[in-house]
Amino acid sequence: MKTQKMFGMLFLALLFTAFAVPTWAQDTKKEVEAFAKTFQDTYNKADHAGLAKLFAKEVVATNPDGTTATLTNAQMGESYAKGFANADLKITITVGEITTLADGKVKVTGTTTLLVVNKKTGEKKTQKSTYENMAVKEGSEWKIYAIRQTPIK
Repeated sequence: MKTQKMFGMLFLALLFTAFAVPTWAQDTKKEVEAFAKTFQDTYNKADHAGLAKLFAKEVVATNPDGTTATLTNAQMGESYAKGFANADLKITITVGEITTLADGKVKVTGTTTLLVVNKKTGEKKTQKSTYENMAVKEGSEWKIYAIRQTPIK
């Protein structure tokens, strides 16, 4: 009798785990996709101060050549401000894969399409890239703490 009760409790625990983990993963996926949409909307409004708030206090930025720089979120905002000063920029972000790490952080990969209109010449061009971002939840908000973007040639 005790053995049956123990197996019953074990079965219920396994059943709960089977349903709880996917639900948590689905919630994370929805949150990260909403965060990507917020980033896209903020970028398309040329809101460099708003973009700065979407980054952690320190961000590791990896360039296409593999070199890295550690920047503050304020420096990230300033970098976007310089870009917005020279061109009208509109981005479309497509979230590809979201990997939840053991520590609750996430790795997000996908693609971006950037429409660039030079403010002086009116010249238009489209740039496509892949990205790999690492994000962490601070309180109730996701923050990007590592960013890597690679142009698609």
